[in-house]
Amino acid sequence: MNKVVLEHYPVSKLPKDMREGLPETGLARVTVEITPEDDSPLTSFFGLEGTDTDVGENLTKLLRHRQDFPERYSHAGSMAEAVQRIRELRDEWDDE
Repeated sequence: MNKVVLEHYPVSKLPKDMREGLPETGLARVTVEITPEDDSPLTSFFGLEGTDTDVGENLTKLLRHRQDFPERYSHAGSMAEAVQRIRELRDEWDDE
């Protein structure tokens, strides 16, 4: 990602639409970043083709991904095990 930062840039030199709501004089920090056309992480992660993609197709891709990579979706135990672990951690603090 390309990024340009201009420090102490005169507000008076900014384009009119960017000056809106700013004082007429003064200095500003201007940051310009080029963002990818498709900046949705879900779209890029699952290879989705855009907003008009069929929801059922997206769900199928997600379920297939869950089957292919179960370790990413496992929560390492049951709810009872999680509660027990939290209680153990809490009790460690109480002993001090």
